[in-house]
Amino acid sequence: MTEDEVYRASTQYRLWSFTPHALASLRAGTHALAAEKVTAARRSKRDVVSRPSAEGNGVDSNGAEEGRDASGGVANAADEVECLTLAEAQQLVDFYCSKAIELCNHLKWPAAVKATALQYLRRFYLSASPLTYPPSTIIKPTIFLANKTENHNLSLDEYAAKAKATRDQILAPEFIVSQGLRFTFDVRHPLRGLPGAYMELLSLADGTAEVLEGVGKTAEELQEELMALPHDTKKANGASAAEKAADVPSLKRRIHTAYIAANKALETTALLTDVYFLYTPSQIMFAALLLADTPLTTFYLTTKLPPASPLLPRIRAAIESCARILRAGPHIVSQAEASRLKAKLERCRDQDKLDLVGLDRALKRDGREEDVVTESVAKRRKLEREMSAREGEELFGPEIGRRA
Repeated sequence: MTEDEVYRASTQYRLWSFTPHALASLRAGTHALAAEKVTAARRSKRDVVSRPSAEGNGVDSNGAEEGRDASGGVANAADEVECLTLAEAQQLVDFYCSKAIELCNHLKWPAAVKATALQYLRRFYLSASPLTYPPSTIIKPTIFLANKTENHNLSLDEYAAKAKATRDQILAPEFIVSQGLRFTFDVRHPLRGLPGAYMELLSLADGTAEVLEGVGKTAEELQEELMALPHDTKKANGASAAEKAADVPSLKRRIHTAYIAANKALETTALLTDVYFLYTPSQIMFAALLLADTPLTTFYLTTKLPPASPLLPRIRAAIESCARILRAGPHIVSQAEASRLKAKLERCRDQDKLDLVGLDRALKRDGREEDVVTESVAKRRKLEREMSAREGEELFGPEIGRRA
């Protein structure tokens, strides 16, 4: 099997690769379902509150009209809450992804753990909405899950102390996150291929590279071309021989500078954008190098495929498209705007998922979420059951008592 065939057999390609349209459609569908559930739950709650009691004519035991507020207005009219928009929900996810990077950097974790944690977060919020699971409750458990899958092996107690969370807060959402990830924990990162590209470029600079069949040039010829490369593509045509000339040590410094810049882009920008969903790891790696040093990367591509290959223009187009996304970078909202979005989320989030620790205990006990719910949800369900019983009495008459 070729390397391309191996990647196409991976879960990353089969489950987590999309076209831009498919990705946008998936997010829109997920958000619409979550918003519909929240709206339906609030409507149900308003209907229960506004119904008259069985005692008669909408008057409670204190003589006040049920379903109305202190000013005499109908309660359901005052209970309307605007949900986060799809754009706002994604902004909140992106903001917490940036906070996840900060936490991983604070913990001084390896780049692989940080990159995996970010992809877990972004994958999870393709099939789950912040309206159901706010990022503030998911971010720390997801980072710890990445710590385990990447074999970093920081203990739960150590992590909980450093992340300022309890053991239950870390472990309770783990199964929910795993479900959202469809139990696919392997993430193929462009970071892992970058050191190999770096070593190949250094061997090209030394004139000792292994030349692929079909390139049509020797290692010495490739070395000469590499040393003649301009630093700026725009100056390539007008540069003199003296301006183009370079020795091996300076060429290696140039390669190292490009490597550092590309590595930085892969550890930050690539993790905060959608490039993992839209491109292969090698395309992302080449895109980061292209931004770091365009002439160098363009030359490097010609050493991987014959100049006449029909694949070369398509590969270049994909890499340049990915580079444009990386160049634009993520748009992370300010702390003040994030606070506004979090406050808005608290008013419109799914009330059935407020207590993830309690839900986790119920699932571990007998596999049912219904056994542990928040106080407000319990009251609402009790009211609904009472109203259902009252409606049954009105329809079929009072319950028939036993004969003496």
